[in-house]
Amino acid sequence: MTRRVPPSSIDGVARDDEEQIGALLAEAADAWTRGDAAGFVAVFAPDSDFVGNDGVLRRGRLANQRWHSRLLSGVFRGSRLVLECESLRFLNTEVALAHTLSSIVFPWRSEPSPRTSSRGTWVLIRQDGRWLVSAVQHSRLRPTGGSGVARLSSTVVSLRGRLTRRPGRRSRSGRAV
Repeated sequence: MTRRVPPSSIDGVARDDEEQIGALLAEAADAWTRGDAAGFVAVFAPDSDFVGNDGVLRRGRLANQRWHSRLLSGVFRGSRLVLECESLRFLNTEVALAHTLSSIVFPWRSEPSPRTSSRGTWVLIRQDGRWLVSAVQHSRLRPTGGSGVARLSSTVVSLRGRLTRRPGRRSRSGRAV
């Protein structure tokens, strides 16, 4: 179990490290906005892992670049990436954990849409005096209607009904159940 430790209380971690990581995230967002997949992945370690909203693991900077090249020349062409660091925690002097909120803004929109918003978990490592991204996991944010418990309960009831119905059985109204 780790706890949030202010950078100044970890030997070797300075305010400069926070600024470097902030600049790294800004560099990635700027490259996305320029449609530059190579620039986007330049902040990643060569052996990094990237798990996108689709749940697919892309291992290595090259696989990550190929994927983002397809996205930035296809469905996300001309889009802008808004990336905000929610929290940054130094696990030690060489490893940091960042949680981000991000959203893709399509060219025909001026503001981010909840449908394109996600939360990211970024593992950053210091290599040769430079911070790089070692791993990223993105999860799409899904706005919910009503409470999560109510939604879960209705889903369970619905599934239970589907699983307990027997073929050929009729309801009181005479319709097949």
